[in-house]
Amino acid sequence: MYKKGEIRRAEALSQSNYQSAMTFLQDADIVNVSEVAERTDKKESNLYTLSGTKLEMDSLRHRLFEFLQ
Repeated sequence: MYKKGEIRRAEALSQSNYQSAMTFLQDADIVNVSEVAERTDKKESNLYTLSGTKLEMDSLRHRLFEFLQ
């Protein structure tokens, strides 16, 4: 996506940035994480679900938009 120009900043590709963002969202009670076992290969993976209301999501979206400007 970076090479196609869909992502403008190379730091957006950083795995640690994604991990930090998910930790923040979990700590802020915006995202819930639960482990699920996949039947085909007997691996466990995480299921992420939103826990906030629409108003909370809109507020977060606005804060992120302002931060990224």
